[in-house]
Amino acid sequence: MSNTFKLKISFKNHDVFMFKILPESSGDKIKKAFGRLKEIEVGQSDFDDMFLIRGSDEKKIKNLFSKPHVREFMLNQRRLSLELTPNALVFSTYLSIGSIDHLKMIYDWFSGVLNEICIMDSGYENQDRL
Repeated sequence: MSNTFKLKISFKNHDVFMFKILPESSGDKIKKAFGRLKEIEVGQSDFDDMFLIRGSDEKKIKNLFSKPHVREFMLNQRRLSLELTPNALVFSTYLSIGSIDHLKMIYDWFSGVLNEICIMDSGYENQDRL
């Protein structure tokens, strides 16, 4: 039995900017090699090789994942997914959360991602409302 930890925050996504990022499987790599799977690459080979990103606004996705603090956490955690829907930001992992410090690290990173989305003017009308 695997444990799943999920963190979700609901908010108003003003411009319907959406994405989903998952660990890239070997099947995904084969589909990409044959041109059967399209993804957004952010220009960081270690990150692009590890994760599959799909979404509605390539420019905003590249902007968000160009931030080292966003990418580095994900590279260190590996087995996670992050999804932005019209109504929420959702983080999931199958790794166990071993301590309060680990939980705080996840929360701080998640809050930082949401802040970046708001700065891009996707979460609020302006960043002063955060």
